[in-house]
Amino acid sequence: MGTAQTGSIKGIFAMIILFSHLRSYLTVTAPADLLYCTVLDLIGQLMVTLFFFYSGYGILESFRHKPDYMGSFFKNRILKTLLHFDMAVLLFLILSLLLGQTYPPKTYLLCWVGWTSLGNSNWFIFDMLALYLVTWPALLLSGRTRRKPLWACLLTTAFSLILWVVLRELRSGGWGTIWYNTILCYPLGMWYSLVRERLDDLWQRRKGLSWLSLFLVIICFVGCALLYRRTGRVTVYSLYACVFSLLIVLITTKVKVDNPILRWLGEISFSIYILQRLPMILMEHFGLARYNLLFAVLSIALTLPLAWGFNKLYALVDRRLFSPRQLQKV
Repeated sequence: MGTAQTGSIKGIFAMIILFSHLRSYLTVTAPADLLYCTVLDLIGQLMVTLFFFYSGYGILESFRHKPDYMGSFFKNRILKTLLHFDMAVLLFLILSLLLGQTYPPKTYLLCWVGWTSLGNSNWFIFDMLALYLVTWPALLLSGRTRRKPLWACLLTTAFSLILWVVLRELRSGGWGTIWYNTILCYPLGMWYSLVRERLDDLWQRRKGLSWLSLFLVIICFVGCALLYRRTGRVTVYSLYACVFSLLIVLITTKVKVDNPILRWLGEISFSIYILQRLPMILMEHFGLARYNLLFAVLSIALTLPLAWGFNKLYALVDRRLFSPRQLQKV
């Protein structure tokens, strides 16, 4: 999986997430609005699966190929993600104060780790931080074994399953399932990294097997979709999400998805996710949500440059706080 291809795919799904969040502010009346909502309903939580998958994949790739990776894991994966998220939360805090919005004390306390929200999107970042936290000891423990990548996958999967159970208990019922129903795509990405080279070699030698693999995954995807529709069980949905992410990955081995605009959207996808509600909240406050098309166009037109600027800002902060020269002074 090349970075250009994965970046383009992330750009596509970042925009799907933006359109999904737009829906909560719009008035659905026209047939086109109903079609828009129906499409988003069909996609559902699947829109975030690739972000979990690619993150897990990238971590194991780095663990396998970078000798000093564990020395920078806490800084680059946990601390930077938390810092970037908190920089965005600060903007939402300022906006809420300007608009006269108030929240319970618990919300102000826990919003910085994503457990609560000041109007910002939060659950995905909380899950990523939690997954990084369970990955850290998994990588440290596997580093003492002979088959490090295999044990990294096994331990991260085990810890992710424990996290899945814990979040199910803490966030059970209703929309709480979004907190855990897609997180197992993360260890799946690690497993794919572990076997990808062997699969690629096998598929190169026997091209028919690659098409057969894709066909079997499609069958599994349809089966999971039907089973979930019949049972509504979150365990089935978690499997459904994993199969979907694998399906997209296999499709993109056959179809090239690479576009400079999509790559750019993929580069700023993190900022799109955490900042998109800022202009939406502000425009809703001034009554613009009554005008669906205007609200949607302005949301996109404001979010993209805002996300680009935020990327530049936290890149500058990272250079000041996390460059080797600065770390030596600390």
